[in-house]
Amino acid sequence: MAYVRTQGLHKNSTYIPKKDTFHNSICSLCNGGCGLRVQVDYNGRVQAIYGDPDNPYNQGKICPKPIEMIQNLYCPDRVAYPMKKINGQFVRISWEEAIEK
Repeated sequence: MAYVRTQGLHKNSTYIPKKDTFHNSICSLCNGGCGLRVQVDYNGRVQAIYGDPDNPYNQGKICPKPIEMIQNLYCPDRVAYPMKKINGQFVRISWEEAIEK
């Protein structure tokens, strides 16, 4: 059972463009599991995240967490490979070395 305050969720205030650039998904940032509509461009890059109006739980409403998810995906400071701290400095290591440790 989810313990999300649905009163804190808000309806989309932005126009949702045509369906062919959308994928249905579920938010995993809390235990609510709200339905999402993820807009992607022709390269598969996420452009926007909206609440899914067809989802019976959140009915198109979402909190700010999934909206900010795009910043986490494309942040230039995001760690995109394994690192190990050696003498106080982080050093890039191979995936094989990271899996072994």
